[in-house]
Amino acid sequence: MMKSVVATSMKYCMVCGRPAEHVHHMICGTANRKNSTAAGLLAPLCEEHHREIHEGVNGSYYWSHALAEMAWIHDNQLPYEDREAVIERFIDKFGKNYL
Repeated sequence: MMKSVVATSMKYCMVCGRPAEHVHHMICGTANRKNSTAAGLLAPLCEEHHREIHEGVNGSYYWSHALAEMAWIHDNQLPYEDREAVIERFIDKFGKNYL
């Protein structure tokens, strides 16, 4: 079973609370799906919100950006590491900085 570092349950949509029918890779794209899954950077979403995030409708840019930002923050919670080194490591892993 897939686990998420930002959702307490994979059963309910993070946007509306309806039953989750899809798992959204918070850092998406073919090359990043595996990294996103391995890092637990997954968001449970209902069909409607998953489609909206990928189509960019109804304010879904906010959710898409917010999910990517949550992923960035979670993947980089190292309290004493140099910020530049953290950003560089994230970019090496996922291809760009989402903040």
